[in-house]
Amino acid sequence: MSARRSTKPSAKPANRSNPGGEARFAKKRSAIRATAAIARTAKQIWPRGTAADLASAAGLESDRAAQLLLAADGTASAETILRLMFHPVYGRAFHAAIMSSADPMPPWWRDLTKQQELSDARAQLRALNKRIGRLEDGEDA
Repeated sequence: MSARRSTKPSAKPANRSNPGGEARFAKKRSAIRATAAIARTAKQIWPRGTAADLASAAGLESDRAAQLLLAADGTASAETILRLMFHPVYGRAFHAAIMSSADPMPPWWRDLTKQQELSDARAQLRALNKRIGRLEDGEDA
């Protein structure tokens, strides 16, 4: 006599692996590194009143939200990261810090960084050449 399978659903769910199930609730290492990079950069830019200035620049709801970000107790949202990267004065510093925390660092970022450094060096050279010209002409520096 053959055993018949029940067509009733089992009360006990099948033991199937759920890829990403628990992992999606864990903090991602890349997000933690980016948050740490943001915190380091903010502390360098604003050594005093860091939380208040970060909250203002990132459009955070409160200084407390900025304090949590600085303590790496949370992760920065995409909106927060974008606001910092588009900051009119410090955006480049935040962008560089976030990208430098990437593992592995994308090859295009290395190329872009090199081009930015070359551009900065050329601008400094132009300014020095103007200064040399003024000094040679007898003008005050």
